[in-house]
Amino acid sequence: MAWVGLEDAPFHAHHGVHPHERRFGGGYRLSVWWRLADNALAQAAQDDALAETVDYGAVYDLMRAHMAQPANLIETVAERLAADLLARFPAMTAVRLKLEKQTPPLGAPCPRAVIRLSKRRPA
Repeated sequence: MAWVGLEDAPFHAHHGVHPHERRFGGGYRLSVWWRLADNALAQAAQDDALAETVDYGAVYDLMRAHMAQPANLIETVAERLAADLLARFPAMTAVRLKLEKQTPPLGAPCPRAVIRLSKRRPA
């Protein structure tokens, strides 16, 4: 089993329930890992062919698109992104992601709010 991923991609986004979060936005870090079917991984490695695996650039483009779509909750962003990744990339059998909201507005010091999410392709 192998996991491939992009880690700690920084974004400025406008997620949140408070008006100032929607207006001014804030800092986020997004990591996405995906599992490839064993046969897809073996074939891609043997042929050294991007067409037989998942293009990191295409995954990043999808990450950027989802981060640009405001939502009240980081949970919403994570669920939408995970579902979209599995729908768009047939070679992915599962995805894991971590979305961190930097310095959430809690009225007290807290460096980040985090969601970690795992999804598998339906059998």
